[in-house]
Amino acid sequence: MNVDKIAKINLNRSMQLTLLDVSTAMFKWEGLPKYIRPEYIELYLRTTGSCAIIKRDAMVGASADKIPADWEYCLTQLDRGGAPDVYGEGTAPIFITLNGYAQQLGTAVDNIVYDGYDNPIAIICQGNNTQSPDPFWQIGANLLTESLTSLVQNIIHSRYSPMLAVSDENVKRAVEKAMNDIIAGKTVVVASQNLLQELESGLKACEPVPLTDVDKQQFIQYISKAIDDIIRWYCTINGQAVQGNGKLAQQTVDEVNGSTSASFILPELGWRWRQQFCEELKLIGLDGVTVSYNKPWAVEVEKYTEDIEDTEVREEMQEEDPAEAEDEPAEEPEEKKEEQEEEANE
Repeated sequence: MNVDKIAKINLNRSMQLTLLDVSTAMFKWEGLPKYIRPEYIELYLRTTGSCAIIKRDAMVGASADKIPADWEYCLTQLDRGGAPDVYGEGTAPIFITLNGYAQQLGTAVDNIVYDGYDNPIAIICQGNNTQSPDPFWQIGANLLTESLTSLVQNIIHSRYSPMLAVSDENVKRAVEKAMNDIIAGKTVVVASQNLLQELESGLKACEPVPLTDVDKQQFIQYISKAIDDIIRWYCTINGQAVQGNGKLAQQTVDEVNGSTSASFILPELGWRWRQQFCEELKLIGLDGVTVSYNKPWAVEVEKYTEDIEDTEVREEMQEEDPAEAEDEPAEEPEEKKEEQEEEANE
């Protein structure tokens, strides 16, 4: 079956935007000027790896008029030019807006640029590799696009009906009428000159050509499972450690905590860089800007923190009295005890 290339491109684009919505919803910004949209901070970080907020009085050049005159600050994409430092990174940041403003300023020192201005710029990066964007939303979108395309093809292929091959137009009309009668619940009678002979050898007035490969319908469930795994993988690396049904045995607390720990490596790194950015914004006159996890991630952090505290308590008990910590059974809930007492009385 031919796949519509335009439809596939549109599907891939939709998958990219959906996965970006997931990752860019991780953090909540407060205290920014109303004209600086926090979702674009997250979008620039995910797609380009870094961005910056620059003071209005540092914006010069022919393209500076593209920035509204009443804006004291402007959020821009970031590139690096000028002479490279000892780490190979450009020392002169280049600031670019989506409507065409572009400007290169002087030398960066500790992420703050000095070029005859008093701390005009604050820079934020997505991670320790300061020019590396988040690749996972593109990888995930490509995997989901291919998997969904395969799923559609297999579903359509499993829906095909056998094709009847007939000798001429008259037989075709007779077969079509017979099929309609069967659908309507009517008895179908076939006229034949050699009825007894054909009954003995099998009536083969029209040969069916099978198009449906029944044996391959089982692959639909495997593709569906792959799609579920891709979504779970993407959520996990973005701080939502989704527990799947791929493992038949029940997971232990340590396994669940280990999965949660791994899922928060990148979110915690991003949170640290955002906290640093809030401190740098103070140096350019933007006080009171804060960033925190949005509710779905805040809930996961709270649960994970409680699990760590419980683990630490158990470890302390084991250090004090290893035998007691190992042998002491977990305290049963009151409801469970009451149920057991009622069963015993009965």
